Amino acid sequence: MIMDWLSGKKRQQSQGQVQRQGVAQAPAGKSPEQQASERIAQFDAVMAKNEAVLSPRSTPEALESSRVVRCHHFKHGKNVVEKNGPIQKGADYHLTGGPEDKSVDGFIPGMHPHRLPFGSDDLTNWRETPFQPIVRVTRVLDGVPYVVCGKIEGRSESGVLPDGKKKPGRPYVEGDFIAVPASEWSVALVPQLHTLLDTTPRVVGEADRLPQLEVRTDNLDEPLPEGWFDQLTKDMVLRVASGNSLSIQDWKMPQSDSLRHIFRTLICLPEEVARRMSFGSGIAYTTPPENLGLRMYHGMIGRGGGPMRLADKGWQPQYENVEKNKLGEEYLVALAPLVASAKTPRDVMKAVNELSSDLRERVSRRVYPK
Repeated sequence: MIMDWLSGKKRQQSQGQVQRQGVAQAPAGKSPEQQASERIAQFDAVMAKNEAVLSPRSTPEALESSRVVRCHHFKHGKNVVEKNGPIQKGADYHLTGGPEDKSVDGFIPGMHPHRLPFGSDDLTNWRETPFQPIVRVTRVLDGVPYVVCGKIEGRSESGVLPDGKKKPGRPYVEGDFIAVPASEWSVALVPQLHTLLDTTPRVVGEADRLPQLEVRTDNLDEPLPEGWFDQLTKDMVLRVASGNSLSIQDWKMPQSDSLRHIFRTLICLPEEVARRMSFGSGIAYTTPPENLGLRMYHGMIGRGGGPMRLADKGWQPQYENVEKNKLGEEYLVALAPLVASAKTPRDVMKAVNELSSDLRERVSRRVYPK
């Protein structure tokens, strides 16, 4: 049983403090330049964890046909006594559902809001944010790299009303997670994450093993909307291809739109870059962005000792090196005419493969120095 497995893990964890996402701030007394340098080094260290090295695919996804991606499924939170009802009394946080395939049980401790870079663990943030934060990172289990995605939501222990609004009550966080072998991951999942991941709590008595989720990649062959290669997408491609990172600090942007922008950026990049890239959508944080270690993300909540603040700043570079942008500009100039006639996302990915191998390799080395 999952609970038996977890009880053993809890005994091991009780021997030391649980490490949470984040890195220490630069010590006081150092110059602004030294502190900035240390923050970037900290950011790079967390980034390295969230973007593990992946082996090349034998067949580029641009050349594949539509297929099914199978995802190991995990749920973490609290059981409810009935659908939309209150939580089970006396129950604490635990894994409410784990994968049928027990070979990936090693991921169970990591399927937790504190183990992925959602930002803040302040329940007030999750209660007041208009979104359900989503992240995508890579993790390695028994030497095998996986893509891990998670979504969390602040809920009320009292349940929800018929209209879907939360009943007054103590807040808690419900999470839904998937793990996909990196060799099987598809960029097609990115715009589907906000519906694929479901933070609905599990009801007491439901089976504690979950079947794999099956996701088709048909959307890679669906028509792109008119004007898809807009200025925001171009700006994101330019910065990311230059090795910089960025955030879209705009709470007016629907979460589904932010995932679409990230998806369009990824299909415009060399596949060896896009497959490793970490990102977030609807992120709420109260700590510096280097604690997240995400290449690109949408959203921000800051508290700063005052009332809740929702950011509306548009996209913002993080640790941008303007000199480095020259490579991104070169890449964008070469890419733009090739994608101008693209009808589908797969057409865009094929166009990227038509770029010179030298340019693609230079972008790959810039984003992921060897």
